[in-house]
Formats: sequence, C-alpha cells, structure tokens
Amino acid sequence: MKFELKQLFDKKGKIDSEMRASYAAVREREGGIATKEEREKFIAWDAELVGIQEQIDFHQRMEKLNLQTEAAAGVTRESGENKEKKFNENATALERRNAMDKAKKNGYTALSDNERVILDTDVRDVKVFEKFCRVGKENLDAEEQRILSLYKSQEKRAQSVGTTTAGGYTVPEGFSGYIVEAMAMVSNLLNWADIIRTETGNTIPFPINDDNGNTGELIGENSDISSSSADLVFSVYNMGSYKMSSKLIKVSAELLQDNGVNLAAYLGKKLGIRVGKISNSYYTTGTGSAQPKGFLQTRGKVTASTSTFTQAEMMALQDSIDPAYANNAKVAWAFHNNILSEIKQIALGVNYNTNIWIPSFRDGAPDRILGKPYFINQAMSSTSATADKIMAYGDWDAFKVRIVNGFDLRRLTERYAEFDQVAFFGLSRTDSALLDVTALKYMDIS
Repeated sequence: MKFELKQLFDKKGKIDSEMRASYAAVREREGGIATKEEREKFIAWDAELVGIQEQIDFHQRMEKLNLQTEAAAGVTRESGENKEKKFNENATALERRNAMDKAKKNGYTALSDNERVILDTDVRDVKVFEKFCRVGKENLDAEEQRILSLYKSQEKRAQSVGTTTAGGYTVPEGFSGYIVEAMAMVSNLLNWADIIRTETGNTIPFPINDDNGNTGELIGENSDISSSSADLVFSVYNMGSYKMSSKLIKVSAELLQDNGVNLAAYLGKKLGIRVGKISNSYYTTGTGSAQPKGFLQTRGKVTASTSTFTQAEMMALQDSIDPAYANNAKVAWAFHNNILSEIKQIALGVNYNTNIWIPSFRDGAPDRILGKPYFINQAMSSTSATADKIMAYGDWDAFKVRIVNGFDLRRLTERYAEFDQVAFFGLSRTDSALLDVTALKYMDIS
C-alpha cells in the first residue's frame, strides 16, 4: 500500500512539473497568450491530477479500514480457540466505538481486559448481523436471533421527535465503521467539523455568542468594576436530529449467497455514500428551518468581477477571519473541485513561483493554498457566476455536526422477490450549525 502511494505521489509531482514548465513557456512568450492546444493540455493535466488525488484518498481510507479489519481479526488470534469468550452486552455505543478506535490505533494487545471483552462482543455481533443481512432473521438460530434483538430499533409514537422508527436494526460499531468511512470519503467536511455524537435524538440547545466587540478595561486603584460591565449576549440554536435516508439499495440473491463477498463493506459503502451526499448538502447550504443549518452564514469577501476571483481577494477572505481563530489547527479552505481548478490556473498562469497553490508529494502532508490546507466540498458552487458562494475559509472547529449514535438498517425481503432481490435502506439522524459566525466565512461573486 505504501509503495502504491509513493508511485501516486511521484506521478503527481511529475505532472505538476510539466504544468509549471508549460506555463513558464507561455508567460515568456510575447503577449503571454496560451494556444487552444495548450489550454486543452492544461485541462487534461488537471483532470489527471484530480484522478490521482482520488486514488491517494482511496488508498489512505483503505489503510484505515484494513487496520479495522486487522483489529477485528486480532480478537480471534489473540483470544485463542480454547479460551472461553466473555461478552459484555451492556456496553454503550460510545464504549464500543472507543474500544474499536483504540484497537485500530494501537492494536488488540493494547486494550484492557474490559475493552477486549467489549470488542469481542462487537465482532461476534457483526458476524450475526452480516448473516442476518444475507439470509434474514427467520434463518438465524435462537441464539443469533437473541443477539440480533439487541439491535432492534425501539418503536416510538409519531409525536416523539428525533427517535428511530420501528422495524429495523441499529448496526453494530464494527459494521458501521464501513458506513462512517464511506460518508467521510463523500463528505470531507466530516473530517474537519467538530462532530458531536449523542446516544439519543433529543433536542440540544447550543448557546451562540459573539463577544469579539467587547474588551477588558484599565481601572484605577479602589475603582468600581461593576459600573461598566459588558454582559455576554447569547442566542440559542436548538440542535435537533433530522433523518437522512439512503433510499432503497437492491442486492441480488447471488451476491447475498456469495460468502467470498465482504457484505459489510459492500453495504456500508453504498449506504455511506448515499447518506453522506445528502447530509453534506444540508451541512453546506441548509437553512436551519426543518433541516440542518449549513456553514455558509457569513460573507467575508465579495469579488469585484461578476465572473471570476483573484488571489488578492482570496487573501482578503483569509484576513476577514478573526485573528483569534487564524492559527487554530482546523483552519482550512473548502470549495468545489471546479473552483480548485480555477485556483490552479491562477497559481500556474500568472506567476508560477507564487505560493497560492502548493501541492504535496508525500503521504501525510496535505496540499496547501496560501499556506493552509483545503478540502473539496462538491455541495458548494461549481461555477463563478453572480451570487455564487464559491469558497469558504476559517476554523472548522466552530462548525458543529451532530450525529445520533446508531445507523438504522432495514431489510425488505418480499418487495422485490420476483426479481430474486432483497432491498436494504439506511437511516441516519443528524443536524449541524455554525456556532460562531466570526470563525468561518465565505466569498461570493458580485
């Protein structure tokens, strides 16, 4: 895997060098006008770079999933065939997730005895849950049906806001890991926002405050400090749990019967991609009225042109962020891939020595724009036209995404029986809000 990544980074560096050399030649030419062939070549290079970056992201994600699989396999290896297994069916979803994350990071041997029991339980439950997906509840034995019942979604009245619906099952943590990774691949935002996980979907009031206009004061000896107090003024955003659906995913009987297929990975990817796309759309542009509230809340810069933007305007957007947030760990850019292409053209077409776009050629180091990392958000505007919000910049720790623990899965046996198919669909509950509007801002086209 590391060798494959090195090859991809080497290829990325070669294309970058060719792009820079080509534009250097254009710049030195009288008039500095690129030919049609040169412009087409740039577009082809850029498309190849996008493909390479997608491959790099894929391999890096797969490394994480492989660690998860190895951790699960390590449970069996370390426990031994003749050792009596102990299970903890009362562990919370958070305890299971923490045990899985610790095993992925440090290995099975780093777990405490209780954490091993919790992880053993989750691995056992994943096997039962995958068997249920393949053959249905009616083909499980009594013990397997009892284990499956531990994940039964609770039936609630319609007026109970934010709860799951009846008839489905909350997937075990080991199964949901594939869903989470697929969602993060689609919505890079989930790798940057502050994720808040809750066990239930009850409304949570979050205080919103902007105290940047207030300062302290210099007072004399024995002076009264209460006469000029500046109280904090709070508003409240009630973070709920809006339901996102994957829609139906039909799976053939042949695929379900093929034990060589990793069904958890297959379904997890399909469910995660679909739910990740719809969730990301609302995280970005949601109004907050009967839907999540997106991060595009505060303008930091409007362009002078009605069809393009400049490096100077990008720098102005950076400078519009309150200095208190400027150097935080989660400061980054976000934009559509088409806008990234326009930024590259600014970087390579005007002055190839500029630091506006600096690609990375080694694993673990991100590409940077004006000194800061960036991520792609395909829910943002793909064009530079009037009123388009084309990029966002700031501290993403101020953007909160709430995810209610437990991804619910439904298995429909009869609906597509004549096609010898079984249908699945997933449900996730989530909400989002930008709690400090001075920390994250956007630029739009005038």
